[in-house]
Amino acid sequence: MEIKKLLKKKILKASAFAGIALLSFGSHAQVNVTVGDLGTTDLWKAYGNWFENNGHFENNQELTYVNGNAWGMADLKSVLNVTANTISLYPNYNTYNAADPIWSDGNGNGNKIFEGNTYVERTDLAGQQLVFSGMTVSSTLLPAFKDIAFIKVLNPANNYATELSLSVPLEAGENFTLSTGSFTILPGRLVQYGFSVIGKNANPTQETANGFTIVTADEPQQNEGNIVTLDASSALTGYASWYQLDGTTWINGSEYGVTDLKTTQNTSTNQIILQPNFLAYQTGGPEWQNGNIGSRIFEANTYVTNDALLGQTITFKGHTFSNTLAAGYTAVAFVKVLNDNYTVILLQETQALVTGQDWSITANTAVANGVHVQYGFIVKGLNANPTQEAALGSAVVGLTTASVGEVQKNALTIYPNPASSILNFSSEEAIEGIQVYNVMGQKVIDTKPNQNQASVDVSNLSNGIYIVNTTVNGKQDSARFVKQ
Repeated sequence: MEIKKLLKKKILKASAFAGIALLSFGSHAQVNVTVGDLGTTDLWKAYGNWFENNGHFENNQELTYVNGNAWGMADLKSVLNVTANTISLYPNYNTYNAADPIWSDGNGNGNKIFEGNTYVERTDLAGQQLVFSGMTVSSTLLPAFKDIAFIKVLNPANNYATELSLSVPLEAGENFTLSTGSFTILPGRLVQYGFSVIGKNANPTQETANGFTIVTADEPQQNEGNIVTLDASSALTGYASWYQLDGTTWINGSEYGVTDLKTTQNTSTNQIILQPNFLAYQTGGPEWQNGNIGSRIFEANTYVTNDALLGQTITFKGHTFSNTLAAGYTAVAFVKVLNDNYTVILLQETQALVTGQDWSITANTAVANGVHVQYGFIVKGLNANPTQEAALGSAVVGLTTASVGEVQKNALTIYPNPASSILNFSSEEAIEGIQVYNVMGQKVIDTKPNQNQASVDVSNLSNGIYIVNTTVNGKQDSARFVKQ
């Protein structure tokens, strides 16, 4: 299961989790549907696509399309349980034929990549916003298969061209939500929402081993208790610990100046910039230097202490606008509970800072029976030579992006998604900046259109997942798109 989750998060989670620039939402009437609303099999359609087995879809490589047609829901194999209000999703088995080299490799395995789509199709959503949600009860699928929830908008008058495609991986125990946001669904369009399972057409004798996924209606949201955020005007404290090069053998620790760590509070953009520590190398002498590089693993903690939160459930939320830190450095958001003299960490919850993603850490501070509560950020890695500052990068964090249902003044739309050549931008106000990052955090496009409409040529980018940071009226937002 851990391998499967890693594959999904690298391939799909960044790819279209609320997809086409859901940076803001327009004034469309909202239609909410969940797995629990979908009722009987009469509402469902099924469609199969198959591809040559000549690529690695799990690495987001393009596959060679062969054909596709309507399919029986039971043949896909998708099982609707109206009583339990669940849908079970399996790999496809009914195409496998050991005697047919088209569908068998001769060694007991399939020979095509098969995409089984199980969905509801509607034509009554013109001018409305669709929100599709549900919850993944369990998933035992092998890593060779991937499963997603999706929304698609198709144009029958243009050979069923895809005008919008959103998807999110199905993670066991997690809710999912997809929204068309400010995208305008035009009259005559087919809107589909449902699920896909993709992988080799499978040998029925391997059904038990291959596993399956069960989805249902949304799970009630966890009580997040008090919501805390850390914006650029927060009063911060700095603390550093340093270790031997193994990263675990503790040497010492002390309070540090926030700017010395090096953490920058940019109140004009309401962002906090986190970097490796350079001061120790610069002023620490031979103990901290090994030629042109540092000789200690330095852990910089930048945080707020608020002991009034003791005994409560708190959720620390925010957004990572970019993380370009070099390999060997890690950056996380955290919540900690410590003892009375700050010498023992009784509870620590962390979440990695990933470019373009929100973080949300929920912790029950009563469980730890401590005295002090802290929430903030950690950057850990080799104490750094100041001459390498530009190359070592930074992480930029701030307040969380808008959630479904929030309305922002500066509505911005990015389309199409996926994109093959041109990525378009449309905003109510001038778009001051557009930056595109690959999944390694490298900036591949940087432009300043300073107008309401803009287009970016992405034809030279490799196929895969990218993060788009945009600036409108001084405010940054992030979205994801897939280059195909």
